[in-house]
Amino acid sequence: MPQPLFAAWRAHSRRGSSTGKISWPLGIARAYRQRGLPPGKEGLPPQAVRVGEATLDRKLLIVDDERAIRDLFQSALSEAGYEVYLAEEGQQALEILRQQRIDLIFLDLKLFGMNGIDLCRQIKKNHPLSVVYAITGWSGLFEVEECREAGFDDYFTKPIPLELLLKAVEEAFAKLRRWKSPFPPL
Repeated sequence: MPQPLFAAWRAHSRRGSSTGKISWPLGIARAYRQRGLPPGKEGLPPQAVRVGEATLDRKLLIVDDERAIRDLFQSALSEAGYEVYLAEEGQQALEILRQQRIDLIFLDLKLFGMNGIDLCRQIKKNHPLSVVYAITGWSGLFEVEECREAGFDDYFTKPIPLELLLKAVEEAFAKLRRWKSPFPPL
């Protein structure tokens, strides 16, 4: 199965020099030219991927009332090259979403004030293409069903293994690129 363009660029860029300058493999460079996306001498900026005329930022929002969980997510995902925004409660998350275009959101289900289910419904109402994941320390079949009905795209129980977290994030951004790209896959 062919790699998505960004995954191939990212894998190749890791082998490049520490200056960030990379030599593009012919296939990737050709694919970008065919899509009208210049790979450029320096490569794509780490925080954004061009998709047609739009730019898909590598931003995500973590909403959890536990500081240790927010810090853990921020540390792991920032190190992986993502721009991470943090919120302690629902109203703060909604304010961040009013100020920033963020398409990937992890929500704790048990928040003070507005719970994660209600917050997900509000987010999906205003941003229907956002990918929203539920995270919780408490799991049960009823919650999974309620999460799906509220619009969550997936459900994770804490603690989330780092490999699973990174895979979920990459898959979410791949889905968002596919949804927003006017070009057919290669």
